[in-house]
Amino acid sequence: MRIEDDNYMGGEKSLFHSLRILKFGIQIIAIGEITDFSEANYIREEIDNFTGDNEFNLTWASYKYAWSPLRKELQRKLRNALPLNPSLINELKKVEKIS
Repeated sequence: MRIEDDNYMGGEKSLFHSLRILKFGIQIIAIGEITDFSEANYIREEIDNFTGDNEFNLTWASYKYAWSPLRKELQRKLRNALPLNPSLINELKKVEKIS
């Protein structure tokens, strides 16, 4: 997670979208489409309410410490979901050949 210094609003938005994209990717791989666009909304609420160690000591290190475990877990789930849908893997291979 890379967030520019002192750009908390932009950083929080980027953090949320990076986690949401992983959740959407898991849905796409598992069932072939995104069926629940609200699945990650709770993450946005948690990020908006995040105060780190305390509201006067909010740092990017606090964000990283708080959200890296979820990011790693979602990345693991995404990797593990890949074998579930062989036809999607074949489609991805076709797209890679075209690009």
